[in-house]
Order: sequence, then C-alpha cells, then structure tokens
Amino acid sequence: FRRQWDRICPPGTRHTARLLSRMPDRRAVRRRTSPGVGRQRSSGAIVTAAAAVLMTSGFAFYGVHRGLLPLPLTLKRDSGLSAGNTDRDASRSDLKSAAAAAGNSHGQNGGLAENSVTTTDEFGRYRMPDPDVAGVVLLTSGKEYTAKSLTFPGVLHVEADGTAPATVVVDSSGWTVAANQISLTGIQIRCVPEQPAAASEHAQKVADEAPSIDALLRCRSDVLAIRDCVLAGTSARPVSAAVAWIPTSGTARVVTVTDTVFDRTGYGLRLTEPPRRCELNNVLLTTQSAAVRVDTDSESATTIPLNLSRVTCVQSLSFLDVVPSKRIAGTLTVQMRCGESVLVPTSAVVRFALPEPEDAIRLRAEFLLPERGNPTIIAPSVHPVVYFDRSLRQLVQLPESQLLAESLLIAEPRFRGDTSGGSAITRSGSFELSDFEGPKLSVAMPGIVSDRLPTGRLSHTENERNHP
Repeated sequence: FRRQWDRICPPGTRHTARLLSRMPDRRAVRRRTSPGVGRQRSSGAIVTAAAAVLMTSGFAFYGVHRGLLPLPLTLKRDSGLSAGNTDRDASRSDLKSAAAAAGNSHGQNGGLAENSVTTTDEFGRYRMPDPDVAGVVLLTSGKEYTAKSLTFPGVLHVEADGTAPATVVVDSSGWTVAANQISLTGIQIRCVPEQPAAASEHAQKVADEAPSIDALLRCRSDVLAIRDCVLAGTSARPVSAAVAWIPTSGTARVVTVTDTVFDRTGYGLRLTEPPRRCELNNVLLTTQSAAVRVDTDSESATTIPLNLSRVTCVQSLSFLDVVPSKRIAGTLTVQMRCGESVLVPTSAVVRFALPEPEDAIRLRAEFLLPERGNPTIIAPSVHPVVYFDRSLRQLVQLPESQLLAESLLIAEPRFRGDTSGGSAITRSGSFELSDFEGPKLSVAMPGIVSDRLPTGRLSHTENERNHP
C-alpha cells in the first residue's frame, strides 16, 4: 500500500502547497461577510423585541377589557413582634372576609366549613357577594340569596358552584345587573309575594335605577347569556316580565337562552331594542302574556332575527309581540328560523302593535326552515301573524302576500301530561310532546327535552306556597 501511495503522490509538499494556495482564506471571507451578518442579527433582534412588546400589550389590553386584573401585592416592614401580630391578625381577617365572599371559609379545625356564606340578612337569606377581580359571583348551590344590584365593567358571571341551583329572591323592585357581558348559570330567580315593610337599601336603589320597567331581572349589557335557569313569578305578585334586556350600545346586541324555564310571568323576555342575534335552545315558556316582546323605535327598515330550537310555548297569548313606538317608514321584518319547536299560544304566533293601521303594509314575517329536523308545530286554532288595528279595535290577520311560512306545520300536538294550568317548575316533563299529526322527519319529538331542563328548583311544599 505504501508503494502504491508513493507512485500516486510523489514525496514532497509541492502538491499540497499548490492545493492550499487555491483554497480561499477564511479570515478574508469572514471580514467581508461580518458587517452584513451583524445587520441581519440586529434586525432580527429588533423584530423579536417588537413582537414581544406587541403581544404583551395585546394580552394586557384583553385582561383590562375583561376585568382580569391581578391583585396588588403589598409588602410591609414589621416594626416589632406586636406589630407583626397585628398585621397577621388583620391578614387573617381579610382572608376570612374574602373567603366568605368567594364562597369558601376554612374552619379552625382545618376543615372546610359547611356553607360558603357566613352572613345572613333579617329574612334569614344569605347576602349576595360582590364580583371578584375576574367578574365572578359564585353562589352556593341549594341556598337562598337576597338580590342586590351588581355592576362590573367587563364580563360578569353569576353562577352556582354545584349541580343544585342557587336561588335569588327579589322583591317588588326587582334585580338589576349591569356589565358589558352578563352570563347567568344555574340560578333560580324567585320573587316574594309582597314587599316587606322594612325595605332594604339596595331595593330602593334598584327601584330608583329603572322604575319604568317592571321585571324580575333587569340586565344592562350588550351580550346576555342565560343557561340552566328558572325565572318564576307568582299569582299574588305578577310581574311585567321575567327578564328585561337593556343594551348599552349599538355595536353588539346578542341574547342567548339555553335550558331555561320561564314560568308565570307577564313576558318571558322583554328586549327593549331589536337584537342582532337572539337564540333560544331548549326553553320552556308558560307566560301570561307573550313569551318574547321586542320594542323598536326605529323609523327605518328593521329586521328582528330569532333562532329557535326545541322551544315549547304553552299558555301564552302569543310567542312574539313586536311593539313599535314610532310610525314605520321602512319595512319591519320578523325573521324566525325555527325548528324542532312547539308553539301553542292562545292567540297568534306573532302580534304587531302598530301606532297607525296604515303601517300594516310595511310588515313582513318570515318563518324559515331549520338546518335539519322537524319544522315548528302550531295548533290549527293559532294564527301565524296578526296585527292590532286601532280603527277596528281588533286583531287582523296579516295578508299571505306578506307572510313566508316555510317552517310551520299546522298539527294538533299531544303532550305527555296536563298543560292547562299550574306551575311548570316541578312538572316540566308534562310539557314534552308525545305525538302530533303529520310527517315526522326524526325519531325524537319536537319541543323541549325535560331531562336537560333545571329540575325541581323548589320542593313541592315550597312551590305550592309560592305559586298559589
């Protein structure tokens, strides 16, 4: 092998030196390329820093907008043993107060206390806590709270901490909640039959805020979401509406109601302005007037959109009342995309209350087909759309030329139980549909699914006392 190598590469370094002279100098290449590389590195660092600052600012703005602000950290220097003990005692007192307001208190024996709230009012009900820094009002399941006015600049969540509901008791002044967005989950709102002689301070404050709207709950927000709730009125204390929604701006107006029962109130939902989107899913309404009322003061063309899925309306005069406060210059359209629902009001599905009978030519109602499933069932005795003619002083049917009824199926529904009267809180299963005359596009019957609704918020004895 050595001899073969010597024949191929003769001894000496001339060939190696010649080869090295042809290779480029790395130091010269580095000197020529280093300024550009430095500029690339510096520009990359600037882009990274700018992106980090932008992301941090975005997260900070989002947190401020939602009210997610951290608690301030206070560091105090102890001046002595007695001062340290005083600070520790004050800290323990603050922690106990915060735990009571948030829903958890720790016993001295090291275990959790039985109840989250330790203070009650003169009626024996618990006092409602204030929203925490995240905008959450956590109520203890199975307990009764006295309603008080709540205000929060961001997103406000009022919810129960377990599967059992938390009851909020309101008096004749109602309950006002104000925030950019409001979410209610697992709450039963119940009114007392009479106003107590010694009214609380918050009741007077609520009455002064919105005395013209009589409702169990007044929500001042752009977005309202209600889930797993029961809103119940009484015969001794009738209220105009269960929920009055008052939007604070014209940008986002969204109302969603899911798995909720409206029982024995005047209106179920009263919307003081037309929403941009309103959805009802698995909702039972047994109201005394209309299930939903929409007020409008716009003279231009207005569209009221409603999306219904598995909605049952029984015992009400109508499902929707539209009340314009001014003469209508443009077209006023009700657009309902409804499916898998049962609407059995005593008068009509939609009623218009017009300032002048001449405005009837500008009305239009559209019942659009759902994306899938059965259409909406209405009884043969129910009119689809009517309006009140002040000159005739009676209700008049809307002409067929102004009506689009794609999703309405006229059929006689048969329910599982008696739906003629009484409270629907403890017998929501009676309002399930057992059968109807007509084609069936799915195995499941239209209407509510009672298993998904809030069950017995009140015991039978308490229900009879509050619903005579």
